[in-house]
Amino acid sequence: MAATFIRAADAPRFEVHGAHVIGYASPTRGSRSLATWRLVLAPGAESPVHELSVDETFVVLAGTAEFEIDGTPTRVIERDGVTVQANTPFRIRSVGDQPFEAIACVPQGCEARVEGGAPFAPPWTA
Repeated sequence: MAATFIRAADAPRFEVHGAHVIGYASPTRGSRSLATWRLVLAPGAESPVHELSVDETFVVLAGTAEFEIDGTPTRVIERDGVTVQANTPFRIRSVGDQPFEAIACVPQGCEARVEGGAPFAPPWTA
C-alpha cells in the first residue's frame, strides 16, 4: 500500500523523562525517511539536556514552552515552529498552566544523547 494510516488510538505511547510521546510516522510505521511524533509535557515538566544527531523540527500545537539552547531560554507558543540543528544540546521546559504539546519530526537514522550519555535510537523513531 502506498499509504499508512496510524489512528490516534493505535499509535504507540512512550513515557520518558516526564514526557509523553505518541509515535506516528517511522520506518516501522510506514515512513521510509521520517519519524514524526506528538510530544506532551505537563505544566512545569522539562526534558533533560539532550541532543540529536540530526536536525529536529517542532510545530507547537498548544501551551507554552521555553527551549533552552546555550543557556538562553526562548519562549514559544501555539503555532510557532522551532528547528534545533544536529548536535546542539537543548532542553524543553513547559511553562504556564497548560500542557505543552508539539509535533516533532526528524529524518530516519536519528540518534540521541541525554546529558552526554551514550547515543541511542529513540524508540518512537524506529
